[in-house]
Amino acid sequence: MIGTSALIPRSPVRITFFSRLPSWFACTSYTQSQISFSILRSKVSRLYSGQKNDLLRPSFPTTQTTVSEFLDERYLKHIKLGLIDSLLTVLLKVIVKQSEPDLIGKEEAVIMSLIAVQRRHAAPFAERMRHELPRLCDGCTDDDLIRVMRLLRADRRCWSWLGKASQIRITEIVRGYTFGATTIDAVSSCLEIDELRPLFSTRATSFFDFCPF
Repeated sequence: MIGTSALIPRSPVRITFFSRLPSWFACTSYTQSQISFSILRSKVSRLYSGQKNDLLRPSFPTTQTTVSEFLDERYLKHIKLGLIDSLLTVLLKVIVKQSEPDLIGKEEAVIMSLIAVQRRHAAPFAERMRHELPRLCDGCTDDDLIRVMRLLRADRRCWSWLGKASQIRITEIVRGYTFGATTIDAVSSCLEIDELRPLFSTRATSFFDFCPF
């Protein structure tokens, strides 16, 4: 015997509604992703804007100890782990690509800021740098690679995180380096790396040929 419910036609409205549920959930999920990304981008922007202003102030600390204490209190004690990756990427671009013209000449302060992040959040720092540094340096100019050498003072592991091609190019830069007042501070950072130290020491002896005494 056929039940009476089998004789009742299914509601086209109900069919239409339920048939559209998957696409509705997809749209909702996509919209939520957009909102989450927008919120994250806004937080990163506010965080970096605040730190950039700090870096530009004459009162920004000048020793690693005080920089670490200052940034710990201002940001790093309270920062969410999701923001650390974005902050590190921004600071790397400031060093390597000179992405912020206002901060040219403030490289030492930026390096100390990176060290402060490394001290407070060691594991996220290492993971992000291992991923971001070779990507950022792939195909960059010689001038960019000279600036990359500053990072060797922040963490010697930066050398191992670089791609092999970048390591070869930096080695050749050090091997043929001639003294330059604007580059010596960055290039001398290669003294942190055992395989680069003798190359730089050899080149350094030639600097005295330019001395008038």
